[in-house]
Amino acid sequence: MNAIDQLNAYLHGIERRLRLMALSRGAAITAVCALLVTVLLVLITNSFAFSPTSLLWARILLFLSLAVAIVFGLVMPLLRMNRRSAASAAHGSAQSGNPARRPSALAGPGDSPVPLRRRGRRRLVRPGRLADAYRRHAAAGASDLKPRSYGQAV
Repeated sequence: MNAIDQLNAYLHGIERRLRLMALSRGAAITAVCALLVTVLLVLITNSFAFSPTSLLWARILLFLSLAVAIVFGLVMPLLRMNRRSAASAAHGSAQSGNPARRPSALAGPGDSPVPLRRRGRRRLVRPGRLADAYRRHAAAGASDLKPRSYGQAV
């Protein structure tokens, strides 16, 4: 298993844990919303002596509020969850200072790995090392050297 496969497996695990966390948070939001709206609607329908009309409107409002809670508590966070958000979460945990949680062994304490294309495969290069190589090459007298962007194929 090469470094890219390890990184992909690491990001997949983070993505799975983030999905589970979003699912449990959404379920908690939905349950709290159901409880609060039910209690509120019971108090309101009690003042109308539980008439059939008040019960009908209470049920409609309860179902609508649960639908809104499910959409904003479960569906929206799960749709926003993707590989980029998992990588962002991994990068945030790497910034906490724990070296065991760094997304790549190539990343230094202040560097984030930058993917570069080279002959059809991806590899991770630290931006600091790339800048050092550029300075060494420029100091050697190569005046025609032009810097490339990080996402460009080499």
